[in-house]
Amino acid sequence: MLAMSQEIQAARRLGVGASEVAAILGLDHWRGQHSVWLEKTGRAPPREDTEDTLFGKAAEGAAIKLYEHHTGAHVEKCGNFVHPKYKIARATPDGLVGDGKTLQVKCPRYGTGWGDSGTHDFPSKIWLQITWEMSCAQRTSADVIALIGRSVSIYPDCPYDDELFLRILEPVERFWRDYVVADREPPLDGTRDTTEWLRAQYPTNANDAYIYDDSAEMRRLVADYATAKEQQKLAETRVSELHNQLAARIGEAAGIEGSNYSVSFKTTKKVTFDYKAALAGLGVSEQALQPYAKFSQYRTLRLNRCK
Repeated sequence: MLAMSQEIQAARRLGVGASEVAAILGLDHWRGQHSVWLEKTGRAPPREDTEDTLFGKAAEGAAIKLYEHHTGAHVEKCGNFVHPKYKIARATPDGLVGDGKTLQVKCPRYGTGWGDSGTHDFPSKIWLQITWEMSCAQRTSADVIALIGRSVSIYPDCPYDDELFLRILEPVERFWRDYVVADREPPLDGTRDTTEWLRAQYPTNANDAYIYDDSAEMRRLVADYATAKEQQKLAETRVSELHNQLAARIGEAAGIEGSNYSVSFKTTKKVTFDYKAALAGLGVSEQALQPYAKFSQYRTLRLNRCK
């Protein structure tokens, strides 16, 4: 998404934007309700650009030009829309096409989850986003364009579904009422944003003391964590088992495909250097490298025992 004006950013704090719906519904592995709550209540730290966001911002203008080139349509820029009935529902589509269509632009660096151009086969959470945008902008359909590397895919005429919008609206309104209006912190989730926020809140342990808490709630939390860790191990073993079976079926080929699937198993070349040996060969000692050393610290959560 292109950089938003301060006015649009301020307007989004008064309600829920289309790109936040999947996070509130727990369908975005990058961020969840806690991250959205921090932003809406002014508690979120400034968000720094990553390589992915910088790539998206740089590529969006080109994607719109390519859309116009491929379709012959003109894309009109627009501001923030507020739903005429549900005022917390707000959206800033990437553009408007004609009188009845919104445009959503995606420029992911990797193409996982994207089907053939001309279909409606794209990541499911985008349906939530375009449905929210269409409802706020009072449009009846949406086009989605994805620019992935040099590949351009257009997913045209995605219809508006009012029933889907109302199903989305209910948990969004509940989130807004129970957490944003009530100024109550939602439960911590397992998304990347929440993990990074927690790491910034408690970067180190202040001392070596343990907190004593033998409450039923804490015993349940630790037991659930132990169970989830065991299930994770079993799932990882199952994934490895299926991986090996697929690899054996493919053998020396580049991959295998059928009517509704495609699996590749290609050679990836990677070059690594033994820097320690290289420096020794050049006569550079470890002591001479100390002025250039970088140190980092992190905390590790370990389950020591659970009966």
